[in-house]
Parts: sequence; C-alpha cells; structure tokens
Amino acid sequence: FKYGRFETRLFPSIEVDGTVATFFLFKNDSDKVEGASWQEIDFEVHGMGIHSDKPIQTNMISGAIGERSMSEKFFAAPGRPGRKAAQTKAIKRGFHHFAVEWTPDHVSWYFDERRMRRVVSCDAPGADAEECSPEVSQLNGTMNLRMSLWPVDPALNWAGVFDEKHTKLPLTVYYDYVKVYDYDPISKGFSLKWADDFTSFNSSRWEAGTHTFDRNYAHFRPDKAIIVEGDDVNASYLALSLTPANASIVVPVPRDTKRNRYEHKEVCEAGTTVVWEKGLRYEGGILSFAMHVPADDGLVQCAAACAKTAGCSLFSVYDRSDCTGFVSPARQVQDERADAGFICMDGEPADDRVFRHLREL
Repeated sequence: FKYGRFETRLFPSIEVDGTVATFFLFKNDSDKVEGASWQEIDFEVHGMGIHSDKPIQTNMISGAIGERSMSEKFFAAPGRPGRKAAQTKAIKRGFHHFAVEWTPDHVSWYFDERRMRRVVSCDAPGADAEECSPEVSQLNGTMNLRMSLWPVDPALNWAGVFDEKHTKLPLTVYYDYVKVYDYDPISKGFSLKWADDFTSFNSSRWEAGTHTFDRNYAHFRPDKAIIVEGDDVNASYLALSLTPANASIVVPVPRDTKRNRYEHKEVCEAGTTVVWEKGLRYEGGILSFAMHVPADDGLVQCAAACAKTAGCSLFSVYDRSDCTGFVSPARQVQDERADAGFICMDGEPADDRVFRHLREL
C-alpha cells in the first residue's frame, strides 16, 4: 500500500511484562538490506512493563539500518485514570478500534474513533515549521500491513522484562476484522478498498510469518495464527498466540459483548434534511470516509461531506474537527466531546439542504 486508512478491531488481552500486540505498516526488507530506507508506522499495545500506565504506543520510523529515526509516543486510554490497574481494565479486557491514517501530508492514529496523535509533514501546505515533522515525507514508499504478538528479549526493558519461567502461557490476542481504505489526493478523504472479517484465512491476502527479528524473543509459526469462531454464529476472529516452543493449544473463544451491529431507526420526518444529536458518536462497522474539518464549522462541513459521498448516511464529529462518515456503523457511543447525525434524502441536492438546515439551527 502507498497511503490510506487502515483499521482493525483488536482484543489486546496481554497483561504480562515484556509482551507487545501490534498493528503496523512496514516496508519489506527495511531491516535486512544495508542502505535501504527504513519505513514503518506502528500502533502497539504493551502488556505491562514501564509503560503500563500509558500502554498504547504510536511510532514512526525512518532512516536506515543503524541510522534510524524514531518518534515514539505513549498514551493512556482517553477518559481513564493514568494508573496501571485502570489502564489494564480499560484497554486489555475487551475489543477496541484502532486506525492509522497515512497520507503525504500527515500520519494520524485513532483509538476507539478518537484521534490520539497527528503528525504533519513539513511539506504540507500551511505546515507550522516548529510543529511539523520531516519524517512524514520520508514515509513515501510502498508498505505492507502486519499484525503480531511477540515477547521482547529479556535483555531489554523497553516493554518490561519477559519472564519465560514464570509467565503463564499461552497468551492470545484477537483481531475481529481489518479494513483498508484508499486515499484520494483530490478530496483528501478515504474510500473502502476491502474488508476482511476473518471468516477464513485468506492466504492470497495474508502471509503467516515463519521468522523472527532483532528484539523478538520468539519465533513466528503459522500454526499460532488461526481463525476461531465466536459464540455468535456470525463471529470469527484471527487469533495470534504465544506459547512454549512446540506446544499445542486449544484457543479459547474471546468474550465479545459489543459485537452486535448498530441498527438505525428511521428518524426523518417530512421536510427534514439532517437529524443530529450532541454527545453521541458512531464507531466501527463500514466507514465511508474520514477527514479533518475546520473546528469553527466542523458539524456543517462533516454533514455536507457525508451528503456528497455515495453510501454515507451517518456521520460523527469528535472534538469539533475529526469527521467520520459511515455506511453502517457497528454501534453508537455516548461521548460528551462528540456530535453525530443522520442525512435525510428527499430529492433535493443533499449537500445544499444540509448546509442551509444546519446553519439555520
């Protein structure tokens, strides 16, 4: 892939020192070819260790072998106390939505539809010379999408020290789905390219690793990456497990209490163009687009973008400026920092009606 939006719904059920669950973009052979450019965008969850109070890691890596440039930043789950026990409960005991946006102008990371971090290229129009990063423009090659669970070499303490003698294994993390969106340089938005619900292992799309790498204390094996069915007849997951060498395991079914799909109830009345509600946002499901909108006019701009986009009928604006349009969201969430809406269609050009109606409100 070269640019796009990449999403997963992940259950990072690891509460052990020295373990990492990942969802990341990586340029092939960045770590093998001397002199080749290293290109990588990481979204990771640490098991425990020194970052247990802020276990969500974001990172960009550029440069080359031996001369890498990294920009690690760690985050706590939004709205939860920055303490180990609170963060463990908030992040590692259920599924969460992770998304990365990669464009020529910026890289952004989202957790449960909230933008945690945005890094702007110094080459982007209007970029602030003191706040921008030259790394973004260096991430300009083709990368592939990867997921993994691995223990960090105990000689390092970057994610805590993995204790192979006393750590209770196996450990398993679950991926409910992965969605990939193309980037449109004209609209600056994203459109769905494909989605994988892991009803089976698609070997034409994914490759199960058979390797290891520097810092990894384990060796990847295809039999530790399997599809498991959930309690719901329509539920299935990609399960990645960490086990003792040559051990066989039965992977348990994950507890998934929020997988039920959001069902929209018709709320449009005659003459209504848009229905919206403060303190509500949508998440998961089938995304139509994601974009940044002006904070002083974000709701209007987001509604108009949804009205113009084929298939989009629902939208959310988080923190006044992060706009997401949906074909069919997975669920709705109460959030005092968000606004959500539904576009009603009755023949008149929707974007014109939306602008007029919202500004009248």
